[in-house]
Amino acid sequence: MSVEKSFLLISETEDSSWLSVIATALAPLGHLQVAPLSEALGLIQRQPQQMIIIDAADVEEPSALVARIRAVCRGARVVVATASPTWRRTREAFRAGATDYIRKSLSKAELQEALAEALDKTPPP
Repeated sequence: MSVEKSFLLISETEDSSWLSVIATALAPLGHLQVAPLSEALGLIQRQPQQMIIIDAADVEEPSALVARIRAVCRGARVVVATASPTWRRTREAFRAGATDYIRKSLSKAELQEALAEALDKTPPP
């Protein structure tokens, strides 16, 4: 019997169509919790997360947040999700310790595959 995985989505919006897609994609993999940035770091400290997904639209500097999360929760995979990826922001996120950087325009199946693959990756040191 497998242990249910715990996912945290850092997002300021709780009623978006993308949130519905990601919740549906993650349902077979584990439990998704959504928290605004103001609550996320405290929640991460209290409850270990296998994966933390950052909605880049809600964060001024995603790479700085990735670094803060990695300092608090070294074992978590950190994925940055964006509607408009750029090579510079992608590179900065990976340098800060992100496990993956995905587009929000992925279909449910593509999103599920990308996040399942990220779960299989070893978090950066």
